[in-house]
Amino acid sequence: MPHFGITWARIKENIRKYGALYLVGMIICAVFSNVVFTSTAPRTPIEQQVLIYVAGDYPATENFDPVAAEMLEWGKTVDETLEEVVFETIQFGDPNMDMYGPMILAARLSLREGDAFIANSYSTEALLGNEVYLPLDDLLAEGWLAEYDFEPVMHTSVETGETHVAALRLDTVDAIEQLGVMYNDGVVLMIMYNSTNLDTTLATIEHMIENMMEGNYAPAQSSESAY
Repeated sequence: MPHFGITWARIKENIRKYGALYLVGMIICAVFSNVVFTSTAPRTPIEQQVLIYVAGDYPATENFDPVAAEMLEWGKTVDETLEEVVFETIQFGDPNMDMYGPMILAARLSLREGDAFIANSYSTEALLGNEVYLPLDDLLAEGWLAEYDFEPVMHTSVETGETHVAALRLDTVDAIEQLGVMYNDGVVLMIMYNSTNLDTTLATIEHMIENMMEGNYAPAQSSESAY
């Protein structure tokens, strides 16, 4: 006669057999909840916002808050409709060790709201694989950020077979590390192809980089390590 009811032995056996599935299910639920919250919370219209994702192992994105405030103040002089400049964190480590990061990144990309990325090497590889970047060749030829001679990140599109400048390496922008956000080694700047506020994004980011290179942003006051 079969035995029914819950026992500790049966619970342990169930966890042993299906624990991995439960874990994946919990992660999917967490990602879904994150997407629902992000997409339904009251927000500034994306056409009046510059949204920059900061993707890294443990980026202290809050240390960019004073930078965002200054960018907004300056940005209003070139775009009177601009209401917000915001940096948002995407935690993204080694995908061989971090299952959650790639799922969150995919969820964020599905929202089609980001204007740019400041990304570590792991997330850059994922972004290039998804081909979500705006080719920078023409912008660089027109002089955008050209004076800093940042090393280009080249990528050949699987779809078109064309090779473009997909991003710029920010290894020489030491202010990212000095502000306590993240190590700048291997970090890149990428503009999203579906930016909803492209001209203002380009202008405010150029202004940000200029100030960073000139040391105009004060380092973070916190003594805690961001990494």
